[in-house]
Amino acid sequence: MCRGMKNSCTLLGGDPLRWDRFVPLPPPESVSDGFPHFSAAVEAASQGRLDKALVELRRVKEAEIRD
Repeated sequence: MCRGMKNSCTLLGGDPLRWDRFVPLPPPESVSDGFPHFSAAVEAASQGRLDKALVELRRVKEAEIRD
């Protein structure tokens, strides 16, 4: 990863001059993969279907997104 590193990042490459200043890291695929599950969880929760909401939330790879 790139946290706490200066002038070096395995995801961005070794040359900081080539790093995109506005979008340094593209979101991981798990973000777009998890969105439908998160959306379904919100919808289910709004309908009072908390069991269904929890099932959908567990399908989101939150550790991968957080990292």
